[in-house]
Amino acid sequence: MPPRRRNTESKKKTTSVKGVIEGAGEVVEQPITDTLEKNYMPYAMSVIMSRAIPEIDGFKPSHRKLLYTMYKMGLLGSARTKSANIVGQTMKLNPHGDSAIYDTMVRLSRGYEALLHPYIDSKGNFGKYYSRDMAWAASRYTEARLDDICQELFRDIDKDTVDFAPNFDETEKEPTVLPSRFPNLLVNGTSGIAVGMATNIPPHNLREVIGAVVKILMTRLKIKMRPRSKRSWRSSKDLISRREQRSLEQEESKRLTVQDVERSVCVRYPISSQCRMESTES
Repeated sequence: MPPRRRNTESKKKTTSVKGVIEGAGEVVEQPITDTLEKNYMPYAMSVIMSRAIPEIDGFKPSHRKLLYTMYKMGLLGSARTKSANIVGQTMKLNPHGDSAIYDTMVRLSRGYEALLHPYIDSKGNFGKYYSRDMAWAASRYTEARLDDICQELFRDIDKDTVDFAPNFDETEKEPTVLPSRFPNLLVNGTSGIAVGMATNIPPHNLREVIGAVVKILMTRLKIKMRPRSKRSWRSSKDLISRREQRSLEQEESKRLTVQDVERSVCVRYPISSQCRMESTES
């Protein structure tokens, strides 16, 4: 039998059109002002409000979503867990990929040494922010939990102290800000580049910042404060006489103490439900 000849002719494939992109390939003339208002302005506002510029609590949305997820996982004051587990749980609130979430987690960790007061107690190789050669390990090798300072970030969060908003698919709710009990924005600082604006706040000493806040409150409330103890007067006996010391102590005894300042602040500004409001007149 003669060998069969292969059919070299290509078979024509019939494809059915299932969808049409309206306006594809067309050149539309539009004023540049309309393009900026409809396309560029929404993007710019999204970057400013929801990405690059922190809120009053000192956190950007990615940082807040990560820390709140760890709080809901019970990692405040408990044992550490794998970083991969934390990254996977955070994707319920932050759907930008596991690598972006883990990079955020590394920067907030104690091992990375980038923050004055780290929020995450890390275990394993988290690299160093001042060294390009020390890259952090993968999330399956490292462990983490919330640091002790986060107790002041999440205190009374379950007592309707802040507003909650739905996440991207409206399956869960997340806080819009954290009820931080200290000026976290000034303590750890932040930096970010948005559209048309940027921020760069250096870190500050925690004790000095709290002292400055108390002094501002005292000035606005017109309250005078005396020291809690008299050690400063006792240590200066050689510099001032006893008569001057007694007159100073009598004058200082008429002023309020630190506890009186805190009580007055709680009365005039009842921020927390734990503030025991007492009448200053009584």
